[in-house]
Amino acid sequence: TLAEYARRGFFEMAVLCVINLSVILFATGFVRKDASIPLATRLLCLFIGLVTLLFVVTASAKMCMYIGGYGLTRLRLLTEIIMVFLGFTTAVICIWLFAPKLPYMKVILLTALVIGALVIWLDVDTMVAAYNVHAYEAGQLETVDLYHLSKLGDGAIPFLARLTDASDPKLAQLAQTYLKERQVQILDHTQG
Repeated sequence: TLAEYARRGFFEMAVLCVINLSVILFATGFVRKDASIPLATRLLCLFIGLVTLLFVVTASAKMCMYIGGYGLTRLRLLTEIIMVFLGFTTAVICIWLFAPKLPYMKVILLTALVIGALVIWLDVDTMVAAYNVHAYEAGQLETVDLYHLSKLGDGAIPFLARLTDASDPKLAQLAQTYLKERQVQILDHTQG
């Protein structure tokens, strides 16, 4: 299935990234003489880095196929963000091989900090709900996982409400049911 395909691709890519980036950093640290790395070592490490980047792009494409077939979830979005970060990290290390003055660790850590802050500040649940509803309305998704939408944060409520007018009567009825359940939960929470 697409799920197994994407999941296997991600975990294979993650293991390969860790191994290959460790090999690159170990090789460059082991052969460094007078702050310079021999050209042959840099070229070999560049090759390993480019192959790693290819694995990241392939795994990301598998995840995009999965998202395109079944819609977006919080986990799928965060997994894709991790893959983009690993691709960026690999690219920075490949550049560092030929630009040794580049403070690659500072760049990587600063990027991780920025990505982490964006994930925290952006409303991921709203983004997931918006993507799924827009993809359904555009005909890219055959259906929407309303159960998943109903379990997202409050930012998903307007998108759940939009589906109460869906052309599929079963989907519209189910959206109304989940919307009423959310209203009951909100009332219980405010009264309790």
